[in-house]
Amino acid sequence: WIVDADHKETTLSFAALSRRSNQVANFLRAQGLKRGDHLLLLLGNVVPLWETMLAAMKLGVVVIPATTLLTPDELRDRLDRGRARVVVASQDQVAKFAGLGSENLVRIVVGAATTHDGWLPFEQAANAPEAFAPDGPTNADDPMLLYFTSGTTAKPKLVRHSQRSYP
Repeated sequence: WIVDADHKETTLSFAALSRRSNQVANFLRAQGLKRGDHLLLLLGNVVPLWETMLAAMKLGVVVIPATTLLTPDELRDRLDRGRARVVVASQDQVAKFAGLGSENLVRIVVGAATTHDGWLPFEQAANAPEAFAPDGPTNADDPMLLYFTSGTTAKPKLVRHSQRSYP
């Protein structure tokens, strides 16, 4: 049960989330993502956030969750120090990435009303297969998340959480 910022409620079954996250995992894999790659996730509390988180876990892709309040300079820092290979962001975040370079960065936009040059629509994941096969086992000590601390006294620190340590 997800309640977004506009108080819109969405209820999904575990089976539906499993199927959708399989499709997102297959979509991300088709973009070249593989185990150990890093994904910057810049979404509010919306269904694609959870579909992407579950998909990343299935792929063994390490998620860097980020607040939508970040400035372009802060995003550049997250991309650089977090070694992100892909970014999944909402349409209102796209402009922040203008001029950030990183030609190898896969850019995926969620809920775009129009096309954005260089960005893939997240909604294309709905065309991916619902069956997913992992490339191997995920170990308890494999990385799962990279969090940046608040940075109230200095530049934010990068903290790694494993599949075991985060839960």
